[in-house]
Amino acid sequence: MNLEMVHDGFVQIRRFEDIIYMNHNARCFMAIEIENFVSHKHIMGGAINASALGRIGVVMPWSQEKLRLFVRFVRYLHYLRYARKNTFDTSNLLIVTKDQMETAIQNRIGNRGY
Repeated sequence: MNLEMVHDGFVQIRRFEDIIYMNHNARCFMAIEIENFVSHKHIMGGAINASALGRIGVVMPWSQEKLRLFVRFVRYLHYLRYARKNTFDTSNLLIVTKDQMETAIQNRIGNRGY
């Protein structure tokens, strides 16, 4: 949903069922990077680290500005692939806002009766 904030259909979103079978040599099941007061380079590094180290990579931008930066970065990587340039595959990367993460945790806790 967050990658589709630019309504042009350029970035093809993979299904969750496809994402979980990527990165068979992951260091962990889920790598989460929380980004707040960081530079553009750190945004790029956080996204690549989460995608490379986790079966599922998750980046959690702390502000709307960081959300826009993550979306622009992923779209740029997709453009590089489209232009047949060297790129990094972040198809297993999920961009989840802090509000979305909180809702997901609350829904999960609520379903278990805690």
